Amino acid sequence: MKRAYDENGQKIPPFMSLSKRERELALRLLNAEISLSISDEDIVNHLSKNSSVLIKRANCGLDSPLNSLMGQPASHELVIKSIKSECINETNFSWIDTKNDRLCNYVWAYIRSLTKYPDASPLTMDVGIRIDGAFEASQTSHVYNNWSLDLSPTNNISKKNCIISFFDIINATNEQKIKDVEFLKLRWQSTGQKMDVKTWMENCDSKWAWSYLFENPKTGNNNPPIWFINRDNSSATKDCIVTLFDLLNEVPPARELMLRKMKSAWSQKSFRDKNNGKKSVSVVLPEKIISMLDEVCIKTDRRKNEVIIRLIQAEYEQIKKGGH
Repeated sequence: MKRAYDENGQKIPPFMSLSKRERELALRLLNAEISLSISDEDIVNHLSKNSSVLIKRANCGLDSPLNSLMGQPASHELVIKSIKSECINETNFSWIDTKNDRLCNYVWAYIRSLTKYPDASPLTMDVGIRIDGAFEASQTSHVYNNWSLDLSPTNNISKKNCIISFFDIINATNEQKIKDVEFLKLRWQSTGQKMDVKTWMENCDSKWAWSYLFENPKTGNNNPPIWFINRDNSSATKDCIVTLFDLLNEVPPARELMLRKMKSAWSQKSFRDKNNGKKSVSVVLPEKIISMLDEVCIKTDRRKNEVIIRLIQAEYEQIKKGGH
């Protein structure tokens, strides 16, 4: 078998292929589209000639052989080793159950809303989460937008792949990545126990709730969060609302205030709808008559207004028949 040698006369070891995950990471490091039709070997060649991309990574320590290249191309073996080392073990993401819509929506929306990520810092990623960034921040300020990550994943498997790819590409040490994934897991364990909004949404008109939260009452324009994927169905709308309050666990006072105001507005709307065409009438009755009315209500299992309405209707029908 003929052996290949590089331009310095060094033997080139048999080429090692890249997994789909590693290939996408390498292309993102080169600022290339992940759908680019190019061989793994060509990708590694490009990174070999642009080893500074790898040297700038937080995982490249001072003792890394990459630092001693002095501008020379890196060997294929070293490039591939560097790419593989950026991908933390997938067992770190095993808690993201793709059968759990709420969990996948929460984690994906969390990283989608990040407006900054602490570069090689011991701080955890909660310093970067700002819920208002989901509405007000410009597209360019979101960390997620810096790489060719899917902006509209259509299912939970796609969302999980985006989450894993996000942690592959961020410029942080593997220790930091593992810490932040664990941090998200703990956040979810706390968030997932809150069932108040999910339960309440079962009895609420999701279209009304959407309008209340995300529409401008003056213009009627929608202002959905950055992470909402509009699939024009009530399930997606409900999921979006639940996810919003799940993210607001980061800011408990804001969550409590928003939920309280929304519930109050819904109660007022329900009352108005229920009493549509009805007006409140105040009358003064003798105590004896009130006692009689109470007894009639108990005996007939009716409300006071129902009893009074029946009496008035009966009296009115009698008058129409000429009975008075």
